[in-house]
Amino acid sequence: MPDAITKKLLSKIWRDMIEYWPDVAYYHDDSANLDFSKYQWEQHGMCFDNPDNPLHYFKTALRFIKQHDLRGILKGAKIYPNNSKYRGYDIKDAITEALGARPTICCNEDRYGTVQLHEIWVCLHRNGTTRPCQHIFSNCPKAWVRPIKFAAPTNEA
Repeated sequence: MPDAITKKLLSKIWRDMIEYWPDVAYYHDDSANLDFSKYQWEQHGMCFDNPDNPLHYFKTALRFIKQHDLRGILKGAKIYPNNSKYRGYDIKDAITEALGARPTICCNEDRYGTVQLHEIWVCLHRNGTTRPCQHIFSNCPKAWVRPIKFAAPTNEA
């Protein structure tokens, strides 16, 4: 089914996909964004209530993203994507307070080995309501004591 995820299928929502749910590393590259959408479908969409309707999955996800601006939530907690480092629990607490359910904070390492914020997973029931994620951190070594870098956006491909 991932091969069914095409730019043509997503054409009516493509602008919103680029604005609200891009591949943040390569947000200006349509091909990378399409690959990212395919990845999201493979990882999450096939568990959705309508696994044979990817467009419905993406529309539902976009609606959630628009209603719950995670960047705005973090900004309200004075957590900015400016290469500063933050306690993992501060990131988790800001999202938990706003959504009413605990997210999973996912990290990776930049090219220098610095642990950085990679993704924030918000877990949902099949009906679309939030639920606590099972794990607080994913791939964030010692996040309870070691700060996590929130990288500034770049234009690098």
